[in-house]
Amino acid sequence: MLSVERAVESGYNEIEIFGGTGGRIDHTVANFQTMLWASKQNVKIKMTDKNHVYFMITNDTLEIKGKDGADLSVFAFGGDAKGVTIKGGKYQAENVTLTMDNPTAVSNSFIGKKVRISVESGSLLVIAAK
Repeated sequence: MLSVERAVESGYNEIEIFGGTGGRIDHTVANFQTMLWASKQNVKIKMTDKNHVYFMITNDTLEIKGKDGADLSVFAFGGDAKGVTIKGGKYQAENVTLTMDNPTAVSNSFIGKKVRISVESGSLLVIAAK
């Protein structure tokens, strides 16, 4: 958290965290919370590990490239996410609400090489397989 706070204080508006999922679930969750904080500061933030890329967006749109058929999951994070749209996934969504207690956008996949995800109000954790 401290390094991300310092980066934001120094004026960085895009941050990538490497190895933030390395074996301790408490550290992984803390890194997701750090990503949420940064996203609420209008910072583009992502985290990568060996197999996945993790994005956090708040009241924003994300366009990501991936492999056709690669796994993709989207979760509300930090509360309800309203006005969620997913285009380019096997399962499309248009203006839906995702909640923290109902993971209805898990286990999707890329159709083609690009997915566009947007949320009008709230935050989303997006997990894409490499």
